[in-house]
Amino acid sequence: MRNAIAVMLLVVLAACAAHTANTEPPVPLAVQGQVLAVPSGVDSELMASLGAELERVLALPRTASSMPTPHMTPERTADGDDAILSWSYNNSGDYDQNSEVNVGDLTPIGANFGAVTGAANWEAAQVADGDLNGEVNIADVTPIGQGFGNVFEEFVVESADDTAGPWTEVDRVLFAAGVLPTGGGFLEYGYTAVDGATTPHFRVHGEGTGGSITPPPPDGLTNIFWLHHSTGEGIVAGGLRAAIADYNTDHGTEYEFWDQAYNYQDLLGPDGTRYSDPYQVPNDDTDPYGLWYLWTSSESDATTCRNQILDNHEVIAFKSCFPSSAIWDADELQERQDYYLDMRDFFDMRLDRLFVVMSTPPLRTEETEAPCPANARAFANWLKSAEYLNGHPNVVCYDIFDALASDGSDGPANTLRTSFCTPGGDSHPNDLANQTVAPLLAEFLCDAAGSYDP
Repeated sequence: MRNAIAVMLLVVLAACAAHTANTEPPVPLAVQGQVLAVPSGVDSELMASLGAELERVLALPRTASSMPTPHMTPERTADGDDAILSWSYNNSGDYDQNSEVNVGDLTPIGANFGAVTGAANWEAAQVADGDLNGEVNIADVTPIGQGFGNVFEEFVVESADDTAGPWTEVDRVLFAAGVLPTGGGFLEYGYTAVDGATTPHFRVHGEGTGGSITPPPPDGLTNIFWLHHSTGEGIVAGGLRAAIADYNTDHGTEYEFWDQAYNYQDLLGPDGTRYSDPYQVPNDDTDPYGLWYLWTSSESDATTCRNQILDNHEVIAFKSCFPSSAIWDADELQERQDYYLDMRDFFDMRLDRLFVVMSTPPLRTEETEAPCPANARAFANWLKSAEYLNGHPNVVCYDIFDALASDGSDGPANTLRTSFCTPGGDSHPNDLANQTVAPLLAEFLCDAAGSYDP
């Protein structure tokens, strides 16, 4: 009996061994002629999904403008007369940090899929969080697609007496000089600026070669979209479409203007045609938090909506409504700025699109109180400042607050101009205001679109 059992066990073990030997390995991914073997321990279906998403992103129009990388300010310490500079690698989409953005950068996403800020492996996993939202997921494929083929070569170190420039090149640091921290994470770089301890400002940016990718349409960026609520509706009704048509006539251009107010209303086309399938903005929220969520969240409601907008339009403007001008203290002002800094990080990954951020419309004097008007002005000034815009060529600001707010000569300073108020009404600008702003905004949008070279 024991011999029979032993024979049966041998047969079972042999069958298992034969089954294991005959198991087919996962099919390698092939994207744009590049082949990637599915790494051991990573789900093959997940890798196939990541590969399909990369193919989708690569099919979108884009340019090679991911090189050079945006400027950043290094950390600095003094060592006698010298300045010791340090910074981290920042080639968007190069998650395996080998200097080139390619199909291999899907591997770190697959290996760390689902990791979130605070997780035990986050120090290493964060390298694959390309959209900087604190989670590694399928949305992080987009930076790979946008930078596909980019090859990083070196960092350029520059100095200046003032952040407005002029900037002077100090030296260059090769990619190969990067050091991987213990435990993983971003490659770390350092440079000693001899006699630089008293130099006011340093900055660094990366240079290299861009990938061979789809060029933009020959006529540049012509499709303009504005996401707004009721104040925007008034400005559109005040003649915005007609003003853009006049601009086209005067300049020989062909800009198309689309806009949407609320989710329950229609998307409006260039000739005012209503399309009954509007974008579903998450929670119909265009307050600063809602815009932050739309542009930075990895949740499906946000990614679906923003991908539709990005796929359909080239110049994308958006604003919050006047209630968002109620900024009560410095903490709330800083929170607004943090939202827009996070959004800018996402915009940096889509250099094929031009983003028009807008300040918030002012409140009328009867509906606000100190320090809100001054804080709203401070936010508007910051949003259009060199501090926010410099080094980010695809981000511009239209200061609608300034266009509508009093300078003190037409009602109290930093509130809706008295001449723009409806007697007995709320903070919605009146017809005079809408008809005044419409041609100014039309000119700004068209000039910005024509000036940006993706």
